[in-house]
Amino acid sequence: MYRTLSALILLAAAISAPLRAAEIRNLEVHEHQGSYSVSFEALLDAPHESIYAIIADPARWPQLTHIVTASKVVGELSDDRRKVRVTFHDCILIFCQTIHKHEALQTTADGNIDTLAIPEQSDFSYAHEHWQISAEGQGTRILYNAEMTPSFYVPPLVGAYILKAKIRSLLLHVTANLETLAGP
Repeated sequence: MYRTLSALILLAAAISAPLRAAEIRNLEVHEHQGSYSVSFEALLDAPHESIYAIIADPARWPQLTHIVTASKVVGELSDDRRKVRVTFHDCILIFCQTIHKHEALQTTADGNIDTLAIPEQSDFSYAHEHWQISAEGQGTRILYNAEMTPSFYVPPLVGAYILKAKIRSLLLHVTANLETLAGP
């Protein structure tokens, strides 16, 4: 009986475990005079076309993480740029905040995604994000770089170290969700 139960538990674990979990490499978070830079490389076990389609679609961003409470395209800025409104809500330590960002979103066929905040309609005086999404074997490589200057109060206790730990945890959650949504 004990052997059968052990075998069933091992089989269930093997079936439910992904073939390879997403891997986060080279996460860097820096703060300088109220501005933040974030960069990372992630390797995912899902086709890059599917990953790109999900990240390029603002309507799907709330599926990636609980901190994005709303996201949608609210207009066209040009042939290749859309205006997106995103609402975030999260807590770091005991500090909770709802943040709004309007941004210009530009996607390209070669796997690049760029966003640039519209400061007068955002809680950021500056925010630029660049995603480079490419095939890596049968999976996906994501290179991400961002520069952000929030217009809202960031408590001094929330330094780069705490922010880096929070972002690493969030990235592991987001990449796992991306792999699930993108399928095999």
